[in-house]
Amino acid sequence: MNYFVKRGDQQYGPYTLAELQLFTQQGHIAPTDLARSEAMEEWMPASQISGNITVPAEGGAGFGAVPGIASPMPGVTENAPPNLHWGIVLALSIVTCSIFGVVWMFVEAAYVRKLRKESNALLYLGLYALTIVAPFVQFINRDLAPVVPFLNILGWVFYLCAAFSMKSSL
Repeated sequence: MNYFVKRGDQQYGPYTLAELQLFTQQGHIAPTDLARSEAMEEWMPASQISGNITVPAEGGAGFGAVPGIASPMPGVTENAPPNLHWGIVLALSIVTCSIFGVVWMFVEAAYVRKLRKESNALLYLGLYALTIVAPFVQFINRDLAPVVPFLNILGWVFYLCAAFSMKSSL
């Protein structure tokens, strides 16, 4: 079903319900704008049709503006997730002896932390990074050599906790 929006004497559309909700959420459709579907005869506030979507306080750029977040670099938004093909991550991890894979996990955990402050993935990854130095403990003190395998296992537990923490936060 198509929807139309009316601002003053100007009519815009047709839009799908998803587009109407997106434009309302982004602030391109103001709470004072009127809307109706093809089946409706009367105009009503667009907020009643699009549902309970919070509109940004500053409003939007209005009709005719390109929907999305303004960015100093074309095609890049502030809240864009880290985007790297898994094959590239795998290849770089192999070439760098897994160092890139660990760094990439930190990048992803930082993004998840930006989305949800309660995420503990960075904490788990930090603990994992501490256990990476476990094999070097035996060079410092040979008496600690029996502890090294336990620290390696503990490191993998922290790594898995970080991965599942990110998954549950998303």
